[in-house]
Amino acid sequence: MMKITCAVSVLVLLAGCAQMPGFLTRSAVPDVMLAPQRAAFAMDVPFEATVPFGTVARVCEAQGKPLGEVSAQSENGTYQLHDSGPEGVDLRKFYLTGFADGCPRQFVGATAVFGTPSKYEELYLAEGAAAVDYAATDAAYEDLKLRICGAPKGETCGRKLRKLDRSTVFVSAYELAEPVERWTEILIHDGEMLATALKPSITDTVE
Repeated sequence: MMKITCAVSVLVLLAGCAQMPGFLTRSAVPDVMLAPQRAAFAMDVPFEATVPFGTVARVCEAQGKPLGEVSAQSENGTYQLHDSGPEGVDLRKFYLTGFADGCPRQFVGATAVFGTPSKYEELYLAEGAAAVDYAATDAAYEDLKLRICGAPKGETCGRKLRKLDRSTVFVSAYELAEPVERWTEILIHDGEMLATALKPSITDTVE
């Protein structure tokens, strides 16, 4: 009985979030979306909603609607970033398209950019790379790298890195245009969101 009651409570909470117009406060977002994500799951929200910084939501209602100016395209040509206020410098909606299910993902940021596994490894795995707190996206990348490249934790992908670049992208959404204090990181592979994380600024580097 307790398990059934808890399950119903979660469903009611999710349904309530999906019906809320405008900005979704952090108290309105299920705890599962506030923690770093290591799954393809994304909360569904209506087109009118704006999620809090650090949250990624699926917005199937956005299909066919104006999403803003295309500000960037991933190097593999699969994904596009749509900026709802390209002249702005404050937090605003971004939409990410190119997922296998056809539904855009929404997040907020002051600016957002694509990255590749090659760039990620240059920053975090190569000799002299920056020291960074280990997050859900890092763990998910290590799992993916082991499966695709056969490379253990902490080592670069090696000769299959270009193959990984063709199927995998990172998205970084920064809370401020400058200085960089923290950002939302999204890892996508083969049309699916593998993980998200809220990362702090990089303040130390390995000499």
